[in-house]
Amino acid sequence: MSIQERVKNAAVQVLIELPAKRRKFEQMAQKLETAGQRLETRLEKAEGTPEQKRTLRHIIGIERWGQRRLWLAVRYGGESGVRSAEAAFSDAHHAYKPADDATWDELIAKFKTTRQETVKLARYLAETDVDETVRVPHNDLGPLSLRGWLRYL
Repeated sequence: MSIQERVKNAAVQVLIELPAKRRKFEQMAQKLETAGQRLETRLEKAEGTPEQKRTLRHIIGIERWGQRRLWLAVRYGGESGVRSAEAAFSDAHHAYKPADDATWDELIAKFKTTRQETVKLARYLAETDVDETVRVPHNDLGPLSLRGWLRYL
C-alpha cells in the first residue's frame, strides 16, 4: 500500500468513520435534517450563479448516489452480498445529478426532497435491525460503514 493510500485511509478513519461510530442512526438523521435546513436557508438567499448551480447539482448527485448505495447495501446484506452485487456498486454520482438546465429554484427544491429522503433513510436504519458490519463501496474512499456513508452525505 502506497503512502498516499495510507494517508487517505487514515483520513477516512479520523474524519468519517470514528465520528460516525459515536452516533446512533437517529442522531445522524437529526444532524442531517438540521444541516439541510441551514443549507436551505443559505441557498434561498444565494443568487444562483452558474458556479452555485454546478455545486448544488454536484451535492444533489452525490447525495442521491449515496442513498442508492445505502439502499442496495441494506437489500443485499453483508460483505458477501455486496461482493456478489459488485456491478450494482460500480456507478458514479454523475448519473444522479439534476439536468444542466435546471433553474436555481428547481435545484433548491430537488435538494430539499433529496435531503428529506436521506433523513428518511437514516431513520429507517435506526428503526430496522440492520447488519452493522456492512461495508458499502465508495469509488474514491473505499468501503464505508452505513454510518460512515451518512456522515459523508
